[in-house]
Amino acid sequence: MRSLAVLLLASLLWPAKGVVATSATQFPDPAFMGLLELIHWPGSPLPGQRLIVGVAGFAGVHPATVVSPGHRLVEFRRVSVIGEMKACHVVVFGRILSSEMPAMLQALQADRVLTVAAVPGFARRGGLVELISAPGRRKITLNSAAARQAGFRIHPTLMRVADFLPRE
Repeated sequence: MRSLAVLLLASLLWPAKGVVATSATQFPDPAFMGLLELIHWPGSPLPGQRLIVGVAGFAGVHPATVVSPGHRLVEFRRVSVIGEMKACHVVVFGRILSSEMPAMLQALQADRVLTVAAVPGFARRGGLVELISAPGRRKITLNSAAARQAGFRIHPTLMRVADFLPRE
């Protein structure tokens, strides 16, 4: 288990090449796939069950099923409206979609949907995980207040490398 955590941590900190490319973004990338193994929440599927990831705001991403580093089947779906997003365990935003984003994120949090984006300021707007590439490493910002309120548990390995929003 410890070696899996180290492997996942390495995938978060060092960018990898050779994943499916979309316009300007690599998705799903190894960092995102590793992240799925380091966060657990009341609505997350049990081991052996399919994890459903909604993808919003990415051009060129097509529905697919892949195997995560933890050997879990991960199904990717394109989503664009809140009803489709609520049917997912995780929603990944490629960009901030509208001025209604804070209300949308709050509704998803209430349904215990993990929200992730590679958009600066996403965690401040109410998203749970902001994953930004920085030169030579990944920068992860967690909205710990929102995560705690929704019942999310964050693996200690991730807590050691992530930045947290200051308490307000």
